[in-house]
Amino acid sequence: MAEKGKTDLSPQKISLKLSPALGDWTTYRPPRQLLKKIKVGLYGFDRLSEEELKEMHLLHYRFGEAYLSALKVNLHLGGELYSVESCQNSYANFIKSFSGPIFQGKIQLPALHEEIFISFDLPLANTLINAALGGHETKFIERGLTEAENLILETAITEYLSSFSNVFQGVLGQIKFEVVGSPDLTPHPSLNPSGTFVYFSLELTLAESQGNIIIGYPALLIKSLYKKFKAQAKPTVLNLKLLPREILSKLTIPAGVILGKTELTAGEIKNLEIGDVVMLDNSIQNALTLLLSDIPLSVQPGTFEEHTAVRILGGEKEKEIRVQPPVPAAEEKKKAPAPAPALKPAAAPAPSPAVKPPPLPPKFAASPLRPVAPPPPPKMEEEELEEEEFPEEDFDEEDEEFSA
Repeated sequence: MAEKGKTDLSPQKISLKLSPALGDWTTYRPPRQLLKKIKVGLYGFDRLSEEELKEMHLLHYRFGEAYLSALKVNLHLGGELYSVESCQNSYANFIKSFSGPIFQGKIQLPALHEEIFISFDLPLANTLINAALGGHETKFIERGLTEAENLILETAITEYLSSFSNVFQGVLGQIKFEVVGSPDLTPHPSLNPSGTFVYFSLELTLAESQGNIIIGYPALLIKSLYKKFKAQAKPTVLNLKLLPREILSKLTIPAGVILGKTELTAGEIKNLEIGDVVMLDNSIQNALTLLLSDIPLSVQPGTFEEHTAVRILGGEKEKEIRVQPPVPAAEEKKKAPAPAPALKPAAAPAPSPAVKPPPLPPKFAASPLRPVAPPPPPKMEEEELEEEEFPEEDFDEEDEEFSA
């Protein structure tokens, strides 16, 4: 009981479960074992590369999580996944690695005419049978399963094959589970003992039982499944709207423009010289393809601020998109319009021409050798002027000229 005036502090624990690439940190501590590294002489073409093995490793990790979640929902059977280990070995060494009693089965792939090995440690198999029957018995038995127990376990495993098929995203097609036997391992007669065998060991607990679920493949089968999985896998699109601007300003995405494609024979490549012309499959009027990472866009070539540039026209390249071919820089200078002349002050308007008199009637047509005299001005009406008397001395010579 906490003292008065002091808060009751309880310990807090936080556990973090990491991905298989980094390792799983849980409360499980496996016993320390001394391992001896040996060379098994696996140099065949059927081996998986490091990248292929990592991706298959991740897929089986996802299956382990999905399988435990389905058991918890449907059978109310709690479990925990400790680790997922991927191994690539010869089939003979794989058989020698088994030491305890197991329940062995196989997943048939009718479309591929192949089989996938699967086994449960016998304690895990007994736990699944009891959970399927509604019991909670956890007593460990080493005997083989009876025919009824095999039927119950086969039915229980078949119901959860969808979790295994969903991980491969439909690559496996229609699958079926079949019992092989227990408690000893039965080698497959059609597999070469020296051939490469790839298997994944899922170490987990179900209720109070602890053991391994092992899923194994012949190397050629898993390589074929891997190629089909990669061929139909769609890349996830990054939602840039969810990223803050600080991160967006630092992200760089590679971009490149595809001018066109063609194929040349080895002889044509050998005879290539400077000045030779290689024809591409793309017309000069078609849009080019801009690749933003793996996303294609249709673009039109051009120039911008003395740099080669492209203008985005739309999404994926379409045949009906037509663009004008780019104009070389030399022709652009020739076609450039001349600069407009400087404005000058407007000149004064020219005087309007004098109005010419109307032409004369035909009877008054003038002879070409004789100028036409203008008609006499009309006579003004004589106005009666009052005579005024001026003294003679007021007139001078200028007045006389004016009066004349």
